[in-house]
Amino acid sequence: MFLNYKEGLVLDDLSSGWSARFIPLIDADELKGRWHRIEVEVIWSANDGVFRAWANGELKFDFKGQTTTSDATYFRYGVYRSFVSRYQEAMNVTEVPAQWALFSNVKRSSNRAGLN
Repeated sequence: MFLNYKEGLVLDDLSSGWSARFIPLIDADELKGRWHRIEVEVIWSANDGVFRAWANGELKFDFKGQTTTSDATYFRYGVYRSFVSRYQEAMNVTEVPAQWALFSNVKRSSNRAGLN
């Protein structure tokens, strides 16, 4: 899962089935107002899987091992606003700022070269 944190864009390593660590992908000062290329390679497996992530052509995460605990996997993308109440409580507000993201050329391929 990719998250926009105060440090910037991070990958939430869920390979163990729950959040294990955050891997920095793009620093906050580089993130907003610019286009970025995010690539992901995944082989879903209960024991010998692969999960690699690139940000703007640079390999940021290279994992081998268990990548799923289930027979079912899915792909979703968009802005997900979980736990908005935490923001409201911390900032003592009732409204929250608007968030948006633009996506272009979302593709799926059997290999990285097929994304070009």
